[in-house]
Amino acid sequence: MKRRLQLALAAVAVGVVVVALVASLGGPDSRPSRSGGGGERIAPLRLTTLTGDRIALPRRRPGALFLTVSSCISCIASGQALGEVKARFGDRVDAAWIGIDPSDPPEQVKARRASMGNPPYDFAIDRTGTVADRFQVTGLGTTIVYDGDNRIVAKLIEPTEDELLAAFRTAGAS
Repeated sequence: MKRRLQLALAAVAVGVVVVALVASLGGPDSRPSRSGGGGERIAPLRLTTLTGDRIALPRRRPGALFLTVSSCISCIASGQALGEVKARFGDRVDAAWIGIDPSDPPEQVKARRASMGNPPYDFAIDRTGTVADRFQVTGLGTTIVYDGDNRIVAKLIEPTEDELLAAFRTAGAS
């Protein structure tokens, strides 16, 4: 009986260690797909685009904020994917590329936009340097997807087109 109890306790201990290890690694796919969601509301962002237009986001419809820097080569595919998704939904959704490095040269950002095929969304640079902190950016290519009530529904890092489509659908885009 004592031996069975020892074996049972050992099995429970191993199970606890495995669960803790999987949790610390982020599971089988360590890319955060919904972390930071939780229904938190986004306070309005007021930015000046590269073309000089003043924009305020969010605008009470689903949208995405792509937070990165112009030198992020690995972010190009996600920026293009966001462009495809934005083109698919058109004016029913918003999207913006926001440079989180206040010293990012506008010429370099324009070159990055061109290298991405000039996607159909706004490009702006956060000159205050507060957006990255506000959204607790932990990796370049962080994409915040929000719904029509300006609530965060997904926080993705370098998302694919399929991940963005799923997030926008969760946000109520149709």
